[in-house]
Amino acid sequence: MTAGAEALAGVDDVPWELLSHANGLADDVPGLLAALVDGPEHARDEALITLFDYLWNDGVVFEATAQAVPFLARIAGTPGLPRRSQVLDLLGRIVRASAFPEVDDPLHAREDRLGRTSTLPIEVEWATRAKAAVGASEPSWVALLDDPDAEVRGTAAFVLSGLDELATSSVEALARHAEREPDDSARAAMLVALSEVDGHDAPSLLASALKSTTKVVRFAAAVALGRLGFPSDTEVVVDLLVAAIRDPDRIDPEWQLVPGAESVSADARDALVTLAPGEARFAIGPLLEALPLESCDAYQALRALLELVFPEQGRVLSDDELSAMQRTTLVHIVAADPVWADAGDHYVVRRWLEARGLPGSREQLRWFVNGMV
Repeated sequence: MTAGAEALAGVDDVPWELLSHANGLADDVPGLLAALVDGPEHARDEALITLFDYLWNDGVVFEATAQAVPFLARIAGTPGLPRRSQVLDLLGRIVRASAFPEVDDPLHAREDRLGRTSTLPIEVEWATRAKAAVGASEPSWVALLDDPDAEVRGTAAFVLSGLDELATSSVEALARHAEREPDDSARAAMLVALSEVDGHDAPSLLASALKSTTKVVRFAAAVALGRLGFPSDTEVVVDLLVAAIRDPDRIDPEWQLVPGAESVSADARDALVTLAPGEARFAIGPLLEALPLESCDAYQALRALLELVFPEQGRVLSDDELSAMQRTTLVHIVAADPVWADAGDHYVVRRWLEARGLPGSREQLRWFVNGMV
């Protein structure tokens, strides 16, 4: 029996025709899995893309997802099979799937989100089963931290850090590997993973990595420390994160290779706004200075500023309620052409502002700040 056949043993025993995925009945899943492990190169690529679309679609999982997880886990854990790191990436996203896609979507009005919760119980069940299926293979993900393939090692860390609860031994193994991992991308993935698990030694290990001479490792340590909320060196962490928003291209090519990473500036913004409140405010001044720069990711700088300076009110603010920092922030936002340069972004910018009780258009915001002058 081939390695691919062993990985898919029992796949025909699952009643796929009674299950559903994002595109309807799941009776095509066995064929997709078979093409992934034994098909020609182009068929493997197509099968992988389709499995992503069918089993995890825009952060949501489906009825068939949990049933497919054991076979995906075997593929990922079998040396010699193709696309192992990509399969692990799929599993890492499955375990992070939202059970409440409509409620979690910030672009829906609050009353709309609340009104849709009654339609979600079955999605909650699908997400719960899928997460449990991935969690059942925790020892396998720990074992893959020693895999000869660096991409597999890094993506295994991404899967592990998405589990709700890790065994103490798993956390310790992740920390050990993060400290000695020779591949920069894999080590960066492990450092970020440490910020998502309960490891009491993580801050000291991350603080050490913050001094690395490799920029992707240093940035990963800053992201992880920011997410933990208590960096050992606030100034260094804030400087690295803001610098990534000011000029994402400085680290973007390397960051794209880090398993589980999103965009440079989005991950930097996420880390900035999850710092302890007093420490996060060190970023406000540098972000205000960066906002008008053409090289800056103004989209993420704006979102970070709004989340740091304006707590979501859910009601309309009046101009006499603004603090000096809030007014200064709005003045910079109004003046920053890059924020308003892309008409396609206007809808999201408007929703971000309106969610905080602020006028949504540039002209209305200018009148609001200047007292309708």
